[in-house]
Amino acid sequence: MALVPAQAAPVCVDAGQGPSAEAGGVGGTGHAPGEGGGIGGTGARLGVVGVITGFGSLCVNGLRLQYDSSARISENGRDTGAQALAVGQFVSVEVERTGDALLARDIGIVQLLEGPLSASPEGGRFEVMGQPVRLLPDAQVQDGGRPLQPGDPVKVSGMRAPGGLVHASRIERAPALELASVIGDVSHDNDVPGIDGLPVEGALGEAAESPTRQLLARGRWDGRVLRILETRMDPSLRFADRVNNVVLEALVSGRLDDGSLNGCGLQVVGAAAARLRGLAASDLLDVRRVRMTGHIAPDGRFVAEELDARLRGQPEPVR
Repeated sequence: MALVPAQAAPVCVDAGQGPSAEAGGVGGTGHAPGEGGGIGGTGARLGVVGVITGFGSLCVNGLRLQYDSSARISENGRDTGAQALAVGQFVSVEVERTGDALLARDIGIVQLLEGPLSASPEGGRFEVMGQPVRLLPDAQVQDGGRPLQPGDPVKVSGMRAPGGLVHASRIERAPALELASVIGDVSHDNDVPGIDGLPVEGALGEAAESPTRQLLARGRWDGRVLRILETRMDPSLRFADRVNNVVLEALVSGRLDDGSLNGCGLQVVGAAAARLRGLAASDLLDVRRVRMTGHIAPDGRFVAEELDARLRGQPEPVR
């Protein structure tokens, strides 16, 4: 196994330990949504979306998420088991609060790209099915003990920046991969249908059902185009209509004060008393890694009650 050196992971806390700067200030005890805690009291439902930083329970966004055999675990919408979970994966977790514990009821592993490498990795830059991929500074690369080569099937977990570039938190060799897949915005470059520029053939649907307006397409890659066998909504925020609040890690660009801030396929606006950490509302952000606590409004906007821009592992500038 070859690992890119990782920076220190954020502190992993229980729901009742109070706000934590390392955890992005998402603690709090018994606050109802909108009252400043962001988690809610016993019985509250919460969505936690971000990178796995540790185990001994599941550590995501600085929160300790407990889970047992009753939790549903899936990978790009297909059922799997706990053995599939790994540090560095980007996951989407539906959580229920019980006392000071956060119990994961539904854990979804999100792989932005599944398919063959189309170029030799160079200096933290990869290419999968023609799509450029950049490694985040704290990314992990699981190559199975030998260097990755063009044609090797891989899974890429991480975040897309506004504009579509993939920033990977984990890349792993996937020798048993049967079908390729991609998650992103539907595009029409030069009248050629695609997903964030990756050419596809076949019906594109269901994107409108996702809060992010993004789509997961799965099929066979022929070296030029992904021939679609199945589509489904982006699984990242599949629980949006069932949870009180969401703790979301994302790459964002734009300004909060003029309504141009966006990330994870969502427009981001600040709540009336939003708490900002490491930025001002007038700051122009350019692919900044942030952690946000808030809710998804009926019009699809993410209303941030707290936004923390002090996260480690910021992406390298794209040249």
